Amino acid sequence: RNNYIKGNSSHVYGIEQFGGTYTTIENNTIIVEGYTPMGIGLIGKGATITNNYIVARGRTNESGTSADYIKPETTAISLKDGSDNIVANNHLETYNGTSINLRNERRNMITKNEMTVLGNSRYVMGDSKVDGSVFTDNVIEGNPLYSSLNDELVFVKKHTYVDGVIVANS
Repeated sequence: RNNYIKGNSSHVYGIEQFGGTYTTIENNTIIVEGYTPMGIGLIGKGATITNNYIVARGRTNESGTSADYIKPETTAISLKDGSDNIVANNHLETYNGTSINLRNERRNMITKNEMTVLGNSRYVMGDSKVDGSVFTDNVIEGNPLYSSLNDELVFVKKHTYVDGVIVANS
């Protein structure tokens, strides 16, 4: 809580959690820059990520190679192999990447975040194992926007996408 984290490297993580339950990450300012910077990378259950100001300025939106379980990629928040996490009331600003990436995640609540995406056409990225998460009341600005969670274009009226439910891809 209440940290100021600034990082600049090829592959930099502001906060990285490998496993754990019911972690709280709140009221932090995280500014990361590099080839593939990540604000928060989390593998866990029941985490609350709230009221953070995260800026990730990357040079590419491609995933990097690494021995890490959470692969380097430009994103504000990456959730992997977990469930029941809450991502709420955050300011997420991403250059050449996505605001949120979900991989093999279940039953997450992603709500009331301000997401600005520049230099990328996706604001949320997910894989075929994402299931039962709710994406609602987020304000999204930036490029032409779509989510890979349902592999369809999401046309954002007035930069607000409301009451979307994320289900597994078929």
